[in-house]
Amino acid sequence: MNKEQLKERIGATWAIVRGFWYRTLVEARRLPEHARTAKTAFVRYIHRLGSEPRVRFKTLAWSIVAVFLGISILSSSNPYRLLVPFLAFPLPVPDEREPIELYGISRESRQSISVRRLLDTNGDIEERAHRIARVISMPPGLRESVQGTDYYSLDYLPEFNHAIRKIWFVPDMHSGLLIIDIRRATLDDEVQIFFSAHEAHARTETEIVDAYFHSLTASIFSAIPEVQCVQYLIDGQPGSIPGVRFPLDVRYTRPDGQS
Repeated sequence: MNKEQLKERIGATWAIVRGFWYRTLVEARRLPEHARTAKTAFVRYIHRLGSEPRVRFKTLAWSIVAVFLGISILSSSNPYRLLVPFLAFPLPVPDEREPIELYGISRESRQSISVRRLLDTNGDIEERAHRIARVISMPPGLRESVQGTDYYSLDYLPEFNHAIRKIWFVPDMHSGLLIIDIRRATLDDEVQIFFSAHEAHARTETEIVDAYFHSLTASIFSAIPEVQCVQYLIDGQPGSIPGVRFPLDVRYTRPDGQS
């Protein structure tokens, strides 16, 4: 870019800036005139508001619309929900869980105990088994405190439900076979997370794994009557965890008399 082109661009830019400031000064000089015009229009509107019913009706209607939109914006609500009765605020969702006999480990005796816990029994067998795997490791809930004093003696268990790769139910095998595939790496990670959060826990790692799967198997037989056998897989293959007294390479059958 040579000097002539630079001078032309600077001149064009200066012309734009000068025109902007000129228009601004002109409008500033006309502010008193605009103020008088606005005042005259406002006085005329007030006069019409007091003498013309149509103007009063339009003013009231637009005021209601403005207030309605303002409330919907401030409350972050859909305007349609504010117009329909009982939709302005969400209705409470009913608790569809039912008290079901599940199993856990007693903190005092270290033995398996049965307690009645709230469980959602809707869905297919695989979904219910997933819920059981999650519930038996959950801490006590307020609504479950009425189920008996045994509930307070439940010991904490790791969240091994995160280690479940897949659950599928085969009704044609062994009158109802439930297969649970476990991811070993996630299982080890959950053990480390559990003991880092419960440093003073009296059980060893193998004992806590044994307690969880013992509780899970007994709870499945108790809560899902369609299941007659439970089989565990580790990373898609039959296998076991060294040191665990509850072997995972064994196919477990429903105890006699439990239905």
